[in-house]
Amino acid sequence: MRVVSTILLFLFVQSIFAQKMRIGLYAISTVKTVEVNYDQGRYVLTADTVIIDTLDSKFSLIVYGKGDEVKLRLDGNDLGSYGVIRLAQLDRKSGFKIRSLTHKSKHRYYWGGLEIGLGERKLKMVNIVELEDYLPGVVESESGSDQNIDYYKIQATISRTYARRHIQKHVEDGYNLCDHTHCQVYRKRSMRNPDIKKAVEETKGLVLVDSDINLI
Repeated sequence: MRVVSTILLFLFVQSIFAQKMRIGLYAISTVKTVEVNYDQGRYVLTADTVIIDTLDSKFSLIVYGKGDEVKLRLDGNDLGSYGVIRLAQLDRKSGFKIRSLTHKSKHRYYWGGLEIGLGERKLKMVNIVELEDYLPGVVESESGSDQNIDYYKIQATISRTYARRHIQKHVEDGYNLCDHTHCQVYRKRSMRNPDIKKAVEETKGLVLVDSDINLI
């Protein structure tokens, strides 16, 4: 057997287009009803293949499962039952907030878009977000907001490496990674320490590889 000693190398990976991630939200929770609210930017709301509206200011969506579909309510108006509800971002920095009405939890804030359908006896919610916008949320969720920037740079590189290596981990569930410890904790976007975002930006594209240039 050939023994290869693993070494840490930094590989700078550049893509012409930013990589979109599909992250399963509330992955281990049985959420049956959610409320989604506007935070910033612009969105297109679609239900299956129907364009419902362009949303660029305060709105409230209530989504819950009924039968084998999801019911949609926009600003108090019932809009019917559908297979999948989508919020597609129109601006680079479009953000929404979401909370479980099943558990009466606090709002979570995220960048990017959102997809809501029906899973197994619960809603399936997927955040569609660029990798580099996803990472600050992971770093803050896993490391807290009281570390120094060099620590965050290391954590950002580790988290980016994990995301790229395990990008197909939940492909059978309809997304790339979940938001819990099974993958990487991702409670919300980073909001507490600007050094976290800076650390992600300053390590953009950096991943860890071994001596054969395989992701660690």
